[in-house]
Amino acid sequence: MDNLNHFNTRDSNNVMHLPNSSVAVVRDEFEPNFNHLVERLHTSLKVTDILQMYTEEAAKYVDLTGMRLQTESDCFETREFSKGVFNHISELMLFDKRLGILNYACSSELDIETVNVLSLLQAKLAYPIRNALAVADLQKQALNDSLTGLGNRGFFEEKFSSSVERALANQENYTLVLLDLDNFKQANDTWGHAEGDKVLIEFARILENSVRKTDLVFRFGGDEFAIILDGANQSVATRISRLIKAEAGLSSIMTKMGVSTSIGVCQLKAEMDHKALFSQADKALYQAKNAGRNCLRTA
Repeated sequence: MDNLNHFNTRDSNNVMHLPNSSVAVVRDEFEPNFNHLVERLHTSLKVTDILQMYTEEAAKYVDLTGMRLQTESDCFETREFSKGVFNHISELMLFDKRLGILNYACSSELDIETVNVLSLLQAKLAYPIRNALAVADLQKQALNDSLTGLGNRGFFEEKFSSSVERALANQENYTLVLLDLDNFKQANDTWGHAEGDKVLIEFARILENSVRKTDLVFRFGGDEFAIILDGANQSVATRISRLIKAEAGLSSIMTKMGVSTSIGVCQLKAEMDHKALFSQADKALYQAKNAGRNCLRTA
């Protein structure tokens, strides 16, 4: 009982002291305190929310500021992750399957006993994270174009209006780029849909390789694409657009099929909302098409 009372007291840093005991004894004393943690972790199916709740609960016992989960395809982190001074890396396993790599951000180095306690806590994280990752994967499939893997029209509409509102509120740079493949319908009819699909996939890769990591790329369907350049002005957007056009000109399959790209660019202005921004970018794209195609126009 003395040990248990000692375990439930806090120091000035709000971190619970652990009694000097074996892992087995720590487990006996620690297990009753899991109930609240488990209940919280099962209240959400969003990965970042679960990680945040886990961090808040674990911080009662470990000098933890935040954490990051790296999976095969995604990275999730809590709000205060960057404030950590020391890191502790651990695999998040469920049976024999690795769900991802956890990076714990701490204010001080963890000793062996604290790591043991963290392992006990982490065991309760696996099932909620497994469920949340499954939901995230389904959402990703629903919001992605099945052919190219880019965001689809629904994903664009979900992101576009809210990100424009945020940019306006914070007075930040924001630019929209709309792209269209020239002569794609004729090339598709001449070479067949299989070759047409290869062009779409090739162009999607060109877009992804030309933009910054923070940019979002979408395929609306057919041969229409869009790029959200959050935090970029028209000069940056123009430079990226010229790179895209140059890379498209170097593509062997696009050259073979006679397909190029026309691009319309518009930077967000204070008097615009998201509808006006899209309309202006679309007008710029229309001007590029009318100017002979395979060119760039800005609004």
